[in-house]
Amino acid sequence: MGTLLIIVRRLLVAAWRYRWSAVAVSWLVCGAGWAGVYLIPNQYEASARLYVDADEGELEPHMTAVAAAHPRVRIGSYPRFSERSFRVLITLEGPEHADVAAAHADLAGRLGAKVVKRDEPARVA
Repeated sequence: MGTLLIIVRRLLVAAWRYRWSAVAVSWLVCGAGWAGVYLIPNQYEASARLYVDADEGELEPHMTAVAAAHPRVRIGSYPRFSERSFRVLITLEGPEHADVAAAHADLAGRLGAKVVKRDEPARVA
C-alpha cells in the first residue's frame, strides 16, 4: 500500500509540474475541434416557407403528394394559434435550391388561394 501511495504522489507532482503544458495542449485540441465543426457544411442549403390559412388536416393530402414527388425535400408544418393572418406555417428544406423551388411551386399550386404569403426559396448560408 505504501508503494502505491508513493507512485500516485509522484504522478501528481509530475502532473502539477507540467500543468501549463497540459493547458496549452488542451487549448490547441479545442481550437482544432472548433475549426473542424466550423468547416462542416450545412445539411440544408435551401429553404422556403408558405403561410397558409387552413387547418393541418386539409393540408395533409397535398403535403403527402408533394413529399412523394420531391423526396429530397423535407416538409414541415407548424400550426400557429396566435397569428391572425395565417394558421399554418409550412417549411421546405433541401440540399439543392432547384429541388426546393420545384417543391415550393408544386405545393403553392396545389394549395391555391389558401396561401396567404410566400417566402420564395433562398439559399441558406
